[in-house]
Amino acid sequence: MNAIGITLIVLCAVVLMFAPRRFAVLAVVGSVCYITQGQEVIVGGFHFFAQRIVLLVGFIRILTRGELRRLKLNKIDWALLAFAIVSAVVPGIRSGVWQEQVGGAYNVLLSYFVFRCLVTSLEDIQDLLPKLAILIIPMALSMVYESRTGTNIFNVMGGQGADWLREGRYRCMGSFRGPHDAGIFGATLMPLFVYLFFRPGQRPVAVAGLVAATAITFTANSSGPLMAYLSGLVGLAFWPLRKEMRRVRWGIVAFLAGLALVMEAPIWYLLAKVSDITGGDGWARSYLMDQCFRHFSDWWLMGTDKTALWAATQMDWGGADLCNLYVSCAAGAGLAGLILIILLLVRCFSFLGLALKTAGDLLPESEGLLWCCGCVLFAHVCTVFSNTYWDQLFVTWWGFLAMISSVTASILAQPAHSGALEDAAEAPAEGILAESAAQ
Repeated sequence: MNAIGITLIVLCAVVLMFAPRRFAVLAVVGSVCYITQGQEVIVGGFHFFAQRIVLLVGFIRILTRGELRRLKLNKIDWALLAFAIVSAVVPGIRSGVWQEQVGGAYNVLLSYFVFRCLVTSLEDIQDLLPKLAILIIPMALSMVYESRTGTNIFNVMGGQGADWLREGRYRCMGSFRGPHDAGIFGATLMPLFVYLFFRPGQRPVAVAGLVAATAITFTANSSGPLMAYLSGLVGLAFWPLRKEMRRVRWGIVAFLAGLALVMEAPIWYLLAKVSDITGGDGWARSYLMDQCFRHFSDWWLMGTDKTALWAATQMDWGGADLCNLYVSCAAGAGLAGLILIILLLVRCFSFLGLALKTAGDLLPESEGLLWCCGCVLFAHVCTVFSNTYWDQLFVTWWGFLAMISSVTASILAQPAHSGALEDAAEAPAEGILAESAAQ
């Protein structure tokens, strides 16, 4: 850890500890954008890189200020807790190695609950977005500079060198450890800035945010960010059909079922077809899913460390590069881990659907934000078929799920719909999904 890293970590920690909630959360996002994971200290064998230190400060804040005690857990929160626990305990029992598993649970739980307690309502997100648009502008400029010169200014903090090339263009990464996650960070912000564009008086800052997010996506020069960006646009394009989403969902199911019948290869080889357009290693991702399916008996109970045959190429340690969140959860924690990550995402979509229905009746001004949050979630769900968010992007990924939990809970708690919140908190997942689908 050097002087620049220490200074930035201290600055983020001070803002996070003492600023009002709506400013404190910016310190967490700022640590993601502007501090590399090369800034770390090792304590008892645990690697406390910058984001883990900042999250620890955030957790201390929400404990000492009573913000955690005021939190009322809902079905999304409980699914997240179950996923984090199973993802740590199952591989720990299997391998007898707990250090990495505890670190993973630390990442998930602190990221989620720090955001859950700092961003608690629709108004908090609306207040956050203009500040976020401004916050990412220097990051975008640094990646544009990196793309033009081949010099990553974050090298002074242990960042990765700008020596990744694709078709003669640099694959830029800024403070991140790879271009994939850097680009996905920018791409998944785009729908939120589209929402901001239509808010009164926010158009100039929204345009700045859109330009910055697009620049981050473009300079990453990676197929994952491009897929995330395009997925977000697809979600936005379905806005006129928001009242007909039940038919849309069944149409998608029918379309995929039809493709499965006529395709010679399994349906997951669609990624290989998509990569023919977007570029990237779509075939390798498809092959990974295919091998995971074929080796179901090896991992369904307790996961597996034996993944050497799951990919066309092996990593140095002898296993496959599990560049797919769903496959990674299956290999790490077995069928329970895979079911729980899917359950968590289903509940996020379900609560968004319930809140959207409520917003249309009581809070029409929030309808657009909920839809754009759904577009961001859809972009992530598509992108994690080819990525596992292996660097500091995990902070904003789990933090975004926490914001969905907060904003939907605040809307469903409106007096005219308080019963729906209680139903959502108590009903099984199938009931929630059915209610969402019925809108």
